[in-house]
Amino acid sequence: MLAPAVGESTELPGDGVELLPEEMIGRYFADARRKWPLFCRDGSAQAADPAWRSRLVRMYLAAEDRQSELESTEQAVSR
Repeated sequence: MLAPAVGESTELPGDGVELLPEEMIGRYFADARRKWPLFCRDGSAQAADPAWRSRLVRMYLAAEDRQSELESTEQAVSR
């Protein structure tokens, strides 16, 4: 899975939520919204919340990473 380099993430005061860099969010947010459209609708509070956007992108990257692991396992089994 892709992770931010050391020093690239930030924390929201009080929340303790680690934010992904805006560059990473910008790269994957649209794909994450297409995968789970109900989690972050246009105009919703979540769509404007940096912590929520980071969470959605993390969830998307974890799902993509898991899918690639499953595909690799299937390929290995079929050999």
